Formats: sequence, C-alpha cells, structure tokens
Amino acid sequence: MQISIQDAMKKLFAVEKWDSKMAGLNIAQDWEKIMGKTIQKYTQSISLKQKTLFVKTEIPILKHELITNKTQLIAKINAFYEAKVVEDLKVN
Repeated sequence: MQISIQDAMKKLFAVEKWDSKMAGLNIAQDWEKIMGKTIQKYTQSISLKQKTLFVKTEIPILKHELITNKTQLIAKINAFYEAKVVEDLKVN
C-alpha cells in the first residue's frame, strides 16, 4: 500500500499532536489571505489553543465585527483549510 508524503505527514502530525500547533502557525501566516489586508493590519496577535482562536485587536469596531460575525468567521477559516481547525473564537 502506498501513501503520499502529504498523507504520511498528516498522520504523523495527528499522532504527535502537532496539528493544532501547525494550524495556529498557519492561521497567523494566512490571516491576511483569510481576512484581508485591512483586518490583518489592525490585528495585534493571533493564536490557537485547543481549537479556540484568540484574536487581539485594539480597534473597538473590529472587535465588535469579529464577535458579531464569529460563526461566519469560524466557518470561513475552516473552509480555507478544508478542515475543522477552529471551533471557538475569543476576541480581546
């Protein structure tokens, strides 16, 4: 049975519990692609812990928009990665 390198890496990451660490790094790197240049510009930090995405911004309007559109944002991120990477969102 042959498996691709990509499938082997996915299995290794899942077994070693590296999935969430890599997902957090990927979201931080891909934030501009996912959310756009303006939102990326006003976001101070992004981290992922146990499928909860923590977003820090000092802009009250952006905080409100992220909280208000929480469900859509989670769906957008998960669609971007074609996997259930984020289950919850906390904005501070």
